[in-house]
Amino acid sequence: ATAWNVPPLCIDSQNSEIQAAIGNTGGRQGYEAITGRVGWGIAWYLNDLLIPEVYVKRGTTVTFSVNGGEDPTDSALYHPFYITNSSEGGINALAQAGQPITETVVAGLNYNPITQTVSSLTVGPYCEWTETDGNGNNFITFEDYKNTLQYSCSNSVASGSFQWTPDVSTSNLVYYQCATHRLLGWKIHIVDSLSTCRELAGITTIPTTIPDTTTNTPTHTTTNTPTHTTTNTPTNTTTNTPTNTTTNTPTNTTTNTPTNTTT
Repeated sequence: ATAWNVPPLCIDSQNSEIQAAIGNTGGRQGYEAITGRVGWGIAWYLNDLLIPEVYVKRGTTVTFSVNGGEDPTDSALYHPFYITNSSEGGINALAQAGQPITETVVAGLNYNPITQTVSSLTVGPYCEWTETDGNGNNFITFEDYKNTLQYSCSNSVASGSFQWTPDVSTSNLVYYQCATHRLLGWKIHIVDSLSTCRELAGITTIPTTIPDTTTNTPTHTTTNTPTHTTTNTPTNTTTNTPTNTTTNTPTNTTTNTPTNTTT
């Protein structure tokens, strides 16, 4: 199936916020087609978009506000959000299973490699985009699919949040993932310029100043042959007494001392 075109998030403003919640994967054209991996049927939605690729300008501080659940005893409704060098994630599940941890946690979690314990920094309500009309296989675009989704939260507690500032030591490619389950997230690109992201997102730069377009013959300035001024051979006059002229000093006609005409 052809993957939906989900626009990227381009982050270059200090203290930009990314809202994270859970949602359906969108069938064959969603998570599976975008990543080339088979997921769990749920995935991260960032700023209402299904697993968008994120581009962050190096040195920019980003705030992640996460609505992935707060009850660690209910794994179906508990999705700690974190940033890692792993394309799969699921570090908490691996630790609890006693499997070796080879990934590096970048942000969002406290991980103790000695005890192999994980604590989340993003405990918050469980918010989810759910399908109300069939499934993603029935929609050509993500926009059409999203218009059928319904957003709801388990309660009104505050979102869990953390801030992250990628620097010169941060890898060019990292991932946002879920600590409880593998394969819920996607890519974060750390870049020095957002030109590629802006091109992918269809963002154009608007000039902050309007250039001066005045020339020697200004658009709104009368010249020696004015567009709207009667001359000795008036454009709209057929006799020595023009239709729109009553005396030798016509109202809209050039005289020796014209009102709006350069002589």
